[in-house]
Amino acid sequence: MLFSASMISQSVISLSLLSLLWLFAGCSDKVAGGTTGVENPGIELALADSTGKKSSSGDISLWEKDQNPIQQPQALFKKTFKEMDKIHIKGTELQSAWEEFNLRLPGSKPDSLFRFNLVILSDQGSSIESGYELLRDSNGVFSLKRSTLNDTLRAVKGGQVASSVQLAPLINNSGGNIGIEGTAANLSHVYIPGSPFFAVVQSNGQFNFSQLPSGIHPLMSYDQAEQSYKAGEDFDPTKSYKAKSWKRSDRVWINYP
Repeated sequence: MLFSASMISQSVISLSLLSLLWLFAGCSDKVAGGTTGVENPGIELALADSTGKKSSSGDISLWEKDQNPIQQPQALFKKTFKEMDKIHIKGTELQSAWEEFNLRLPGSKPDSLFRFNLVILSDQGSSIESGYELLRDSNGVFSLKRSTLNDTLRAVKGGQVASSVQLAPLINNSGGNIGIEGTAANLSHVYIPGSPFFAVVQSNGQFNFSQLPSGIHPLMSYDQAEQSYKAGEDFDPTKSYKAKSWKRSDRVWINYP
């Protein structure tokens, strides 16, 4: 069979277009994981303290972004590491944490977005790593991303969302006051959502965290009827604090042993 020059030219153009489409799809902003634990995207955290020391020993735990540590004191996932400069969390471990979350909060949609924090407590310091989102689509395919102030990181299929973590010593005895609105709402506790850190509110509105990682954290609370509230101002453990406003939150956690 003979091929004309125009037929060959059209074939070359078609192949080139297909190649460009394949390349574009591979570089798309929506990078999906797989449907199996091996293929599902995972997390890598490179550790270092203020002196540059990278090896560390301690625990890393996973908490749903709004998790109340008073009503839900157990992390969704926790593992111990020893003398490591990098921590890896497998796709199967993330999937198990999401399944545990669904068990604790009946009615959550299995195909919806799962937002979570990672809390690191080690001999070289601590950190709360936020901005993680795990998504499972209608086909059971997982995708993972992390949004920070400076960047959005996404995992490729079978790959990892990799971040560097600057560990810092825990800050002792940091506190503040819930303010006029908080006092009127009879708020009884305050906590850093998605972490194990909480404090009791005293009769004068004062609260004190015995220990807390450095950084600026969202602050939440709830009243005696277990209605949740979010402070209008984030909490910085290195500065004086008095909340000016509180907004009701719809999130309700059931008590779980």
